[in-house]
Amino acid sequence: MDDGRGQRITFDPGDEFAPVWSPDGSRVAFGTTRNGRPEIWSRPADRSSAAIQLMVASAEGPLDWSPDGKFLLYRDAGVDDYDLRVMPLDGEPAPLDFGVSRFNETRGQFSPDGRWIAYFSDAGGEYALHIASQDGRGSARVVSLEGAGFYANLQWSPDSKYVSFSDNEHAIWMLDVTTGTQTRISNNIIYGPNPVLQHAWSPDSRLFAYI
Repeated sequence: MDDGRGQRITFDPGDEFAPVWSPDGSRVAFGTTRNGRPEIWSRPADRSSAAIQLMVASAEGPLDWSPDGKFLLYRDAGVDDYDLRVMPLDGEPAPLDFGVSRFNETRGQFSPDGRWIAYFSDAGGEYALHIASQDGRGSARVVSLEGAGFYANLQWSPDSKYVSFSDNEHAIWMLDVTTGTQTRISNNIIYGPNPVLQHAWSPDSRLFAYI
């Protein structure tokens, strides 16, 4: 990768999807169907060793890697819903159930300071933003959103003070985590179920770019 060209890191006949970088950039976790069922595997980015299996179940693939590198957040497909779980990567025998309910939880992301997980849930009938402790203790804070639904592209600002996301109008919103104030950033209204607006925060959390 030093010459700017991409390198292939998987060679099995199955499909790979939802790649997530480890915080130090040394590994990539990804979903795969190499064994005929959804699983989560990981491999060093430099291909110095073989891929290893992290999870066997109805996992849809990883969503995010915790800033300290100790946990992997993933979405699990249940019988009638989708749940979020946190997988310890230090040899613990089982993943921590997180956001597990008879409702749908999705788009989970760790905060950069490692304290919180933000995700969308339809537990109240309409999708709302939930912010919960990373260890799953206590009740999640629920924020009713002012956008047009179909929320996606959830991101934390690098300083963990804001959460941004897009909605069904393909508008981008910013939420102040402390005050709960929601600010609409973009104004172009393009209805549709498929999110197209992508955005990224600057390292100092003062600006972000979007397309």
